Amino acid sequence: MSSSKPEEKENLTGRLNEYERGVKKIFEATGIADANEIILKFASHNETLKSIEHMKAKNERKILDL
Repeated sequence: MSSSKPEEKENLTGRLNEYERGVKKIFEATGIADANEIILKFASHNETLKSIEHMKAKNERKILDL
């Protein structure tokens, strides 16, 4: 690799700052300050979406039967 050590460190610092800004935006958007809670919330939303899609398909079949 042709990068010198200071350039690598600067690049890593820049990437770290970018990730920190991204995490801060997620915390602000969700109103949740705990990373594990955010993960659980997204997982829960995924399960809710699956349930709603299942109910939608079931109700569409009922409508067609009627």
